[in-house]
Amino acid sequence: MKPIPPERRTPPPPPPPVARGEMASALADVLEDQATKAKRRAKAPRPTERRAGPAILGLLAVLATVSAYLWFGNPAWLQPDPPEPLPLLVQDAGLRMEVYLQALRVEEFREREGRLPNTLEEAGDPFSEVGYVRLDGARYRLSLSRFEPDLTVEYDSGQPLGEFLGNAPQLIRGVGR
Repeated sequence: MKPIPPERRTPPPPPPPVARGEMASALADVLEDQATKAKRRAKAPRPTERRAGPAILGLLAVLATVSAYLWFGNPAWLQPDPPEPLPLLVQDAGLRMEVYLQALRVEEFREREGRLPNTLEEAGDPFSEVGYVRLDGARYRLSLSRFEPDLTVEYDSGQPLGEFLGNAPQLIRGVGR
């Protein structure tokens, strides 16, 4: 849309005439209202400064002291008891499950490729820190150790996987209840 050139624009209509008496009356009303508000403000009581009493200051000091003790003192009664360690039998079952799952990956690789992997990474992303040793073209050994407490689990591929796993799943399920 093109703007209208200045010579073709029509000027706005002039404001309607206002009587001088009306304007003077409106101005007087406004000034009177302002004067009334000023008088009310002058008569209104001024807010006084409130100061904290000794009881509130004492309470604040006690709260600051208790907070500092809890923050920096690290009281023993505030610390939760550490969880009980799992029984060794259950920890052994957990290691067996990890080695079992890794052995399944190696066996899947053997079925797919027709050979054993050279490394666990070749069979897929390895679980935790399972050790892998290729004994010959058909056999391998998997091992996993934990040092707190000292536990080591070893699986030789000549052993049936079900026999190696034993009752590990039942032991692990029993801990969750």
